[in-house]
Amino acid sequence: MADLSDYVFMKEKKHTSIRVIWYLVYGFFIMLTVSLIINLWREFLTNPTVTTLESTSHPVSKVPFPGVAICNINKISKKRAQIFAQNIAEHVSNVNASEVLNLIPLLGKLYDFDYNTKDETKLTKLQKILDAVHLNTITVMNKLTYTCDDFLIKCKWLGNLENCSRIFKMRLTYDGYCCTFNYVKNTPQHNKVPAGAAPLTGEPGIDRGLYVKINNDPEDYFYTSLSSAGVTVQVFVPTDYPDKPSGSLIEVVARLNTETFVRIKPTTLFTVRDVIEYPLSKRGCLFDEERVTGFHGVYSQSDCNVDCRVASSLALCQCVPFMVPLSTPENVCTLNNLQCLHRYKSKWNTMYPEDDTSGFLQREQHDSLRCTNNCYPSCGGTTYDVISDSAAIHKSRAENQTSVQIYYSERFSALYKQDVVYYWFEILSNFGGTFGLIIGMSLVSIIEFSVFSFQVLRRKTHS
Repeated sequence: MADLSDYVFMKEKKHTSIRVIWYLVYGFFIMLTVSLIINLWREFLTNPTVTTLESTSHPVSKVPFPGVAICNINKISKKRAQIFAQNIAEHVSNVNASEVLNLIPLLGKLYDFDYNTKDETKLTKLQKILDAVHLNTITVMNKLTYTCDDFLIKCKWLGNLENCSRIFKMRLTYDGYCCTFNYVKNTPQHNKVPAGAAPLTGEPGIDRGLYVKINNDPEDYFYTSLSSAGVTVQVFVPTDYPDKPSGSLIEVVARLNTETFVRIKPTTLFTVRDVIEYPLSKRGCLFDEERVTGFHGVYSQSDCNVDCRVASSLALCQCVPFMVPLSTPENVCTLNNLQCLHRYKSKWNTMYPEDDTSGFLQREQHDSLRCTNNCYPSCGGTTYDVISDSAAIHKSRAENQTSVQIYYSERFSALYKQDVVYYWFEILSNFGGTFGLIIGMSLVSIIEFSVFSFQVLRRKTHS
C-alpha cells in the first residue's frame, strides 16, 4: 500500500476477479502483520528488561572492597569463662564457681542450636542462674567471647600498617561476635557508622589488600563451632548483615599455623532508572527506596531474607537468636528456647523457591522458609567470588598463629547493565518496520488513506 493508486484500484469496478484476489492477498498480509505486532508486544510485556555485559575492564579501584569478618572458631574463652563463673558465684547463693564453669559450655549451643534431652536439667539450671543475676543472652555472649585485641596482633591495609582496633570492630554476624572490617551497616546494637558512609575501595595486588595476623591460643578453647583450630574468614557485601543462609556471604576456614590467601573477584550490576516504571514481577528486582527492611538503610535481598527468618523465629519460638542484631534483651532467645530452635533449625537454613507454582513441593512448604513478601534481588550492587589457597607456616617462624591475605587478584572486573529491552521510539520503529516490510504501510500511507476515505464519503453524501 505504497501510494494512492492502490486505493483507486480498489474503487474501480472492472477487473473484478483480479480485485478479489488482490483483496484476499492484501487481507492475508494485514492479518500476518497484526499477528506479528501482537507477538512482539506480548514478548515485550513478558520480558521488558535485559541484562548485558557493559564492560570487562571496569577498574576494581572503583568497586567497594568487600566486608570482612574474622571469627574465632573457639566461641567461648576459657579464661573469660573462669572470670565469669567466679563473678556469678559471688552473687548467687548455693552455687560455686566450679559448678558454673562446668555449665558454661552449654551456652555454646545457642550458636549451633544443638540440643540433647540429656542436657535438659543442666540447661534449666544454668538459665535460672543467669536469670537470678539478670543477665540476658546478648550480654553473656559478649562477656565470654574474644575481643579483637585478644587475637588480632598485626593488620595492614593498602600496604600500610594499621592499628587493628581502629579498622576492626567487634560486631554480630550469623556466626556470633566477630571482628569486622569495612562493615558499614548500622544496626540497633551498633549505630556508630556515620550517615551516608561509603564502603572503602581497594586496589589490585596482594600487597594492596587487607592483611591480618592472628594469635590463636588452643589452651583457651572451651567451645568450638568446628572440629578444627583457627579462624573463619567471612567475605560479604559491606552494606549487608553477614548472613550465610541468605547466600550473600562466603566463608573460608583459616587453620592454625597456616597462611591463607583469599583472592576476590567482584562483579558489579547497575540498572537504569527507566526500569522502575515496569511492574516488579516483570523487572524482578527492587530499587533501594522501594522497600525497607528491619535493618533500614540500603535494601538487599539478604537483609530481606533475615527479616523473614526473624518473623518466623518470633512466630514459632517467640524469640530472636542473639546472633541477629535485631534481637533485644526482651525477645532474645535463651536456653529455655533451645529445643524449639533445634526443631526449626533446618527450616530456617532452607529457602523455599519463590517461583514454584506447580505445587509439587508439598513437603518443602513445611520444611523450608517461605516469605510473605518475595525477597527480590536488588537492582544494583556488587557480588564477590572467592578463591582461596593456604600454605603451612613453619613453627620456627610463628607458633599458634594464622595469617590471612585478602586482595583483588586482577585490575579489572565485569560490569553488567540492566536496561529496558525497547524504549518507546524503538517500539514505534519496530512496529513501523513490520508494517512497512509486509504491507508497505507508513504514516504517509495512513494520511493518504484517511484523505481518500473522506473524499469517498463526501461524494456519497452529496450524490
